[in-house]
Amino acid sequence: MARCNSAQCSLSNFKACTIVCYSSHKPGCNNNTCGLFPGNTVTRTSTSGDLGQDIVSFQSTDRSNLGRLVSVLNLLFTCGATSLLKGLASGVKGMVGLSRAKVRLHFQFTSAFSFHRKFAICLRSSLSFSGAVSKSLTFTPLIVNPVSIADAYFDGKPSAEYFNRYVSTNISTVNPYTILKTSLYNAMVNAFVKEVAKIPRVKAVAPFGACFNSKNIGSTRVGPAVPYIDLVLQSESVY
Repeated sequence: MARCNSAQCSLSNFKACTIVCYSSHKPGCNNNTCGLFPGNTVTRTSTSGDLGQDIVSFQSTDRSNLGRLVSVLNLLFTCGATSLLKGLASGVKGMVGLSRAKVRLHFQFTSAFSFHRKFAICLRSSLSFSGAVSKSLTFTPLIVNPVSIADAYFDGKPSAEYFNRYVSTNISTVNPYTILKTSLYNAMVNAFVKEVAKIPRVKAVAPFGACFNSKNIGSTRVGPAVPYIDLVLQSESVY
């Protein structure tokens, strides 16, 4: 475990330190360790935890082919209670942070291997290796939200999550559907309803605000014959 006031603790921007724990040793209860607040973004729960470090190994890639195993020494992570695993898939042992924090996983990788501080998440529909997807990606600027949206945080601390500058929407791989700010969502629904005014509506099914009778919707080779929804960001080529 990382000791109080150590370089590792400073890097994690810790705000709490356990000097003496009077209970049995467990995550969040170790003497002279800096404390953090690991959370489960699926169940929106958080507990106390300790900052630790270990060696991690994984398979490298040159964007087209899988390479050799490489290791990161002294990888920093937060050790929390096993109750945080509730709601996650079977066999999952934890969650990876892709936030702005200096102890985030991709930041530690860039420091260990001298990468550029850029990352991408490839959400594949199959297990086959898809090659260099980065060549077809587009990019949009990200900003800092001055108000934290974490399950546990200190007053005045900005959010560690990434936000999009143009629609004030955070990036998440947890929610099964695209979630927008209420004003943006309502505007989109109203525009979509006008475009499909000839299609009969049916009772809405949560979490959606407008539903339609599928029997009155035609089909195309790419799906239902309905208007496309493109969220345009800083230019028409980025959506």
